[in-house]
Amino acid sequence: MKKQELKNDPIRDYIVNAYNYVDENKNIAYSLSLAVIFSLFMFVYLNNSKTKFNLNSSIKSGITQNLFLLSEQSGNIENKKISIEEFNTIVEGDYNNESINQ
Repeated sequence: MKKQELKNDPIRDYIVNAYNYVDENKNIAYSLSLAVIFSLFMFVYLNNSKTKFNLNSSIKSGITQNLFLLSEQSGNIENKKISIEEFNTIVEGDYNNESINQ
C-alpha cells in the first residue's frame, strides 16, 4: 500500500470517529450500554424461568406416567388411583398447558 492510501483509510477513520463520539457523549454511551446489558439480562432470566417451568412440568408428568405404567404392570389399584388423581391435578393446575401437549 502506498502512503496516500494509508492516510485515507475509511475503517480507521470510522473507529477514530466512533471513539471520539463516545468520548464526547459519555452519558449517552453509558446509558445505552446499561440499557442493552439490562435487556439481555432480563431476556436470559425470563428464558431460564420458562425453561425451568417446562422442566418441572415434564418431570411431574413423567413421574405420574411411570407410576401409572407400574401400577398397570403390578396390578396395584391404589397406585393407579393416585396416578389418575395426579393427572387430573396436572391438567387442572399450573402445568396444564405443557402437560396437555405431552
